[in-house]
Amino acid sequence: MADLNSARARETLTRIAKDYRRRWLPSEEDERAWYRNQPSLEHAIRYSGRCENAFGTQESHQRGTKSLYAKVTDAYLQPNKEALAEQEGFDDLITLVDRLVRHVPGIGEMYVYDVADHLAAYLGMSPAFVYLHRGTRDGTKALGIQCSPSDRYLPKRAFPQGLQSLEPWQIEDVLCIYKDILGRIACGQAVTPVNIQGCGRRGRKTASAC
Repeated sequence: MADLNSARARETLTRIAKDYRRRWLPSEEDERAWYRNQPSLEHAIRYSGRCENAFGTQESHQRGTKSLYAKVTDAYLQPNKEALAEQEGFDDLITLVDRLVRHVPGIGEMYVYDVADHLAAYLGMSPAFVYLHRGTRDGTKALGIQCSPSDRYLPKRAFPQGLQSLEPWQIEDVLCIYKDILGRIACGQAVTPVNIQGCGRRGRKTASAC
C-alpha cells in the first residue's frame, strides 16, 4: 500500500476533492436544500423514507422496492415523527432511525444513513463523523483504512490529508463516487479522477487492483 499522506498521494487526493466540488457538490447541495425546504416534517419523512428525490424518482443506489420503502415509511417512520424531531444531533437521529427500521427484511445500513441524512437536512443537522455503509465501507477498504463490521463511523482524522478539506458528509460522498480510483491511489498508481462510478452515479467503472 502507498503512503496516502505522501506528497504525491496528497496532491492526487486534493485534486479529487477539487473535482468532487466542481462536478458533484452543486447537485448534492441542491438535493440537501430540497429536503431542507420541505413544507413540513411529514413531507420530509415521506420523501426521505421513500428515497424519493426532487424529480419524483427513487434514488438509484437504493436497491429496495417502492412498496418496501412506502411500508417502512408509513409503518415505522411517520408514527414516530415527534421522536425523530426531538433528537439533538445526527448520531442520535441515525441511531433512532436504525432502531425503528433495521429489523425490516431488506433494510440495510445505506437506507438508514440516507433517511437520517435527508431528515437531518430538514432538521438543520450535519454528521460530525464519516458514517459507514455499503458504499463508504468499499471506499474505506479501497484506501486501506482499517475498520470492523461493528464500526458505525470513523472520525474525519482517520482519512488522508488530501481529503481533510471536506466535510464528513462530503467525504462520505467521495468514498462512494471515487472508490475505484481511491483503490488505485492506495496501490501507488497514477490516476486522474475521470470515468468513475459509485453510489448509483452513472459512469464507466475503472479497475482497482494491485
